[in-house]
Amino acid sequence: MGFLDMSKPELILLNEIVDSVVRGLIEQEIVTPIRITIDRSLRVKVTDNCGMSCTFCHNEGTPVTIDSQREVNGRVSIYESTNGVDFKSQPFTTNQYFITSLRTLREKLFLDEIHWTGGEPTLNPQISELTRIAKDMGYSVKMTSNGETGALRMKDLAEAGLESINFSIFGTTPEEIAAVQAPRFRNQIYGSMKLRKLIEAIEGSIQYGIVAKANVVLRHDGDIDRVMRIAERFGNKVDIRILPSLDDGISSFLAVYKCLNMLGARPVLRHIAAGSSNMRTDYITPSGLKIGFKQINRVTLPDTCSTCDLNNEDDCTEGYYGIRLYEDIDGKHRVGICIQRMDLTVDMDTFVISPIAEEILAFRKAEYDRLTQKYGNFIQE
Repeated sequence: MGFLDMSKPELILLNEIVDSVVRGLIEQEIVTPIRITIDRSLRVKVTDNCGMSCTFCHNEGTPVTIDSQREVNGRVSIYESTNGVDFKSQPFTTNQYFITSLRTLREKLFLDEIHWTGGEPTLNPQISELTRIAKDMGYSVKMTSNGETGALRMKDLAEAGLESINFSIFGTTPEEIAAVQAPRFRNQIYGSMKLRKLIEAIEGSIQYGIVAKANVVLRHDGDIDRVMRIAERFGNKVDIRILPSLDDGISSFLAVYKCLNMLGARPVLRHIAAGSSNMRTDYITPSGLKIGFKQINRVTLPDTCSTCDLNNEDDCTEGYYGIRLYEDIDGKHRVGICIQRMDLTVDMDTFVISPIAEEILAFRKAEYDRLTQKYGNFIQE
């Protein structure tokens, strides 16, 4: 959801529920220059292991692999009972199969970016070596992390070529972090420990030259203080990425704009990744703080998604967001296209000769052509 494609009646309704300051910011965003790229990214679930038990975790669509983490710690995978998944994942290792899979997908889909996910990627003991291999192959390598290993791996990851880390900020106080964990971890001691490690991880990434980005979900006005605390502690050393809560709808989006206005931020560039639902608007504050407002520009694959029962604005939470790579507990590599439809996940050999692979290539081009034609007057090279 975003304001790029609001109809006139929708804009009129918006005018009725927002104040003039927020309305002005939205109007500025609508006419901000756009950069359109083609999505050439690959999300790789490098491990399922994680020391947190967030109640909203989708776990990249796969069940929690380690029984004790699920049964004792309370880890969840929110879609597993409905998404048709039929495998558990295991950590990737630096073997020839891994190298071949990355090379095959790069050549088939002209990929140029890898994003390590999990679980918590830094809990894969070979994460630095995996990064080096991907980097040497020509990929830009990035990561999403909850920061639970602190600065332990930052030096090695920097030397291996990791470019940036999106730190998932579930809270900026011990109480906020504890509140979204399974019952056994819903306490001050746990929250304090995780917050300390998160801060160490962010500071470590800054120290070793890895771009640090703080991903924060704003559900409502009460969450704005989280952004303010991050900005106060790290200043311009950390790029902030604000995500609206899709479950909370328009109230969440308006909270984002209120937060941006409080910081004096103004939009400078919109980004749309043709061929995926990925979209954001870059803002900057008078002090130079960079803030990205991430939104879902929901798109779906024209053939594969056309008959899906979830293909509607209410049930499909992210649309087609790109491809994902997994290794199952039998050591087989699998390629997925949707965490809500893991039944569409297939083994690597099947994927590269499948109609889906060709559909993705054609869809990316068609979307790029459509978007460049639609926003021609706003496009910035």
